[in-house]
Amino acid sequence: MAYVLTPLVAHGWNVTIPGVYALERDARARTISGIKAIIALKTYGTTHDPAALAAFDRHEADMGYGFLAQRYAPHQDLSAITPKEMPGVLAKTARETIPNVFVEFWSFRIMVGLGLAFIVVFAFGAYYSLRNRLDQHPLVLKAAMLAIPLPILACEFGWVTAENGRQPWTVYGWLPTFQSASSHGLGYMIFSLVGFVLLYSLFIAAELYLMFKFARLGPGVHAIPVPPASVAARPLYGQPGYADKSWK
Repeated sequence: MAYVLTPLVAHGWNVTIPGVYALERDARARTISGIKAIIALKTYGTTHDPAALAAFDRHEADMGYGFLAQRYAPHQDLSAITPKEMPGVLAKTARETIPNVFVEFWSFRIMVGLGLAFIVVFAFGAYYSLRNRLDQHPLVLKAAMLAIPLPILACEFGWVTAENGRQPWTVYGWLPTFQSASSHGLGYMIFSLVGFVLLYSLFIAAELYLMFKFARLGPGVHAIPVPPASVAARPLYGQPGYADKSWK
């Protein structure tokens, strides 16, 4: 598995993938640098001190970790963190940079497992269908029927994998999710949610109505019309209305 995932993650074969503890240590160091960047930027905004601008330039790359630490600072003011509080702020920020490992582990594997199951069902279905023996294998037909809702689950688990895996970042290393949340009020959120639910409910109702309607009609209604035997027996160029297919 390592030989499969390593190129996907690091785009190389001989790259070490850091573990959770190593990532937390790196996040702790970057948080210290990010806090310095935020404080320097705030100082420069009020004093226009060139030294503060130079300090910000040195630590700018870690500014996002400073934003992340604001959640645990008193009143979200990084300059108000005391030396006694600093270790706790660093520890909480470092832990927050690691997404929920349990959710990520299983959501990814369920998504991939469903994708492999689709390939297996399709392969058997295609094989027996090409040999005109699909109706002789009810297990394949039942598996195909049971698999109908599974793509929705695969999409949802893929969404969970992506959204959980990028936590706590909206823009990786720069903008935390808690600082990019919508500022809309509760009423607006309820209105938009109800609107989406009603709209997609109408779509589902229309889809189900059409599906059941044409399923009850059966395939005979949609059969291609066959010309009369007296007409079909003639050469194609000799059939009446050949140019405009009026015999249909």
